[in-house]
Amino acid sequence: MTTSCNLACTYCDKEDLDTPGAGRKTAFDSAEQSIDLLLNESPNHKAYNIVLFGGEPLSNMPLIRDMVAHAKPRFAALGKEGRCTLTTDVTLLTESLADCLDDHCFGLTVSMDRPRTLHDLNHKTIGGKGSYDAVAAKARMLLSRHKARPARARVTVTTGVHLAPSSP
Repeated sequence: MTTSCNLACTYCDKEDLDTPGAGRKTAFDSAEQSIDLLLNESPNHKAYNIVLFGGEPLSNMPLIRDMVAHAKPRFAALGKEGRCTLTTDVTLLTESLADCLDDHCFGLTVSMDRPRTLHDLNHKTIGGKGSYDAVAAKARMLLSRHKARPARARVTVTTGVHLAPSSP
């Protein structure tokens, strides 16, 4: 989707963590070709899932809208089920974007670690502050509006994260 992100997570391998505006965005023609390749190379599938991941996808909403406008009619014309899923830090999410994603039945995964101290240790703003409060508020807003499909959380396990031992 993009190499840009509005956060500077400690475990991220992005090259432009300090300059999110300097990132590259996937062009529509590349996305269009990918969708067409998916359909042409796997014509016998009954259903397809387009996964949008990389950087912060919500920073490239024009591409998301264009991809949906291209893909949905293609899937329908072939009698195929087509869905989209998206992984996001939700910090750019607005009520209108949440409604748009719900209208198009997106599956959403929120990148969020628990507890707050662990999240803030790893998910930092460009200015170096923790993002837990912002992410938690946006996630609550998302859950109140997004009804088409379940929203999920994605936790990244990294060095220094101590997981509780499993109970017998």
